Amino acid sequence: MDSNNERAAGGVYVDVDGKPFPAFYGTYRPDVANSSGIPAYRYSGFERFIPISEIGASAHELSLIAVTADGEGYHQPDRKVALGIK
Repeated sequence: MDSNNERAAGGVYVDVDGKPFPAFYGTYRPDVANSSGIPAYRYSGFERFIPISEIGASAHELSLIAVTADGEGYHQPDRKVALGIK
């Protein structure tokens, strides 16, 4: 979500070990709109399938990148999640 402009984001990428994978963005999430009080966020869900062949079966760091609604910038939180694939 583009919280500075209270609009849905322009897109989402799933970052795995520094490699961005574009996600399908725009799935219906009325819970996000309801909890935030911002109706524009109701289509802020995303999905991304990443084949193991593209990243390998090992330990990884996962984070998200949100593109601003106007497509001119992005936000990538400092938080990363450990992901282990066997």
